[in-house]
Amino acid sequence: MKGNSETPTKPDEGETITGESRSVYETVFDEMSDAAFLIDVEQSDQDYTFTYLRNNDSHQRQTGLSETELRGQTPRDILDDEQGTVVAENYRRCVEQEETIRYEERLDLPGGTSHWQTELTPIVDTGEVTQIVGIARDITEQKEREQELQTIRERFKRLSNNVEDAFFMLPADYSETEYVNPAVETIYGITPEEAHDDSMSWLQHVHPDDKDELLADIEAQQDGIVEWPVEQEFRIEHPERGMRWVRARLDQVTDGNGDTTWFTGVSTDITSRKQAERK
Repeated sequence: MKGNSETPTKPDEGETITGESRSVYETVFDEMSDAAFLIDVEQSDQDYTFTYLRNNDSHQRQTGLSETELRGQTPRDILDDEQGTVVAENYRRCVEQEETIRYEERLDLPGGTSHWQTELTPIVDTGEVTQIVGIARDITEQKEREQELQTIRERFKRLSNNVEDAFFMLPADYSETEYVNPAVETIYGITPEEAHDDSMSWLQHVHPDDKDELLADIEAQQDGIVEWPVEQEFRIEHPERGMRWVRARLDQVTDGNGDTTWFTGVSTDITSRKQAERK
């Protein structure tokens, strides 16, 4: 499908772009916020040579490579041999499949080491792929958050798999349970599977007289009007162990901007202590 001056669109996979359509796509190429680059494809003796022709302003800012520095270079010229070979293999895959491909890659560039989500689309001329349009999105921050979460998860697992307290990790909106250890069944009377499926499933066994106060505390946490860490004591009507007292301690994990991204917590059975206090 070819675009027009009113609604420029991305070309279909393997489509030839000529004439007025080319100028439309060039305008979109230059103005898009994602990093975009154009590659020349030359085939000889069953091998390919990939040469960069141009890159847009966004690509220049994010990679530290001006159009002059990029033009006429191959992947191995820009990157080291190992990374250049991997990049060229992805370009080859795009040419041979003659269709858009998407993948993630980590590149060492003048602007720094970055993780990219890259999309390559072949441009066909008289039945052959002569150029590739690349569009890349910097996902470095996303990868760093994933790595941070993985580190937290691994620490939680090492600390909590063989203890009697229930450990858990939740996103800031309570939408799901990222991690919970087996002790959640002893403390709350629910299985780890139930906790994963529903992050609020632990409330089902909370004593009715304590539930409203807990829900109010949770709402205050989500609204950011509490001081951290938060500690709560409440009763659980355990389906097998009867009425138990639980102390839950909840803390927050923040990102570089100070915004809450995760909640981490530990719950302890304090029934014996409560019984001693009453005596």
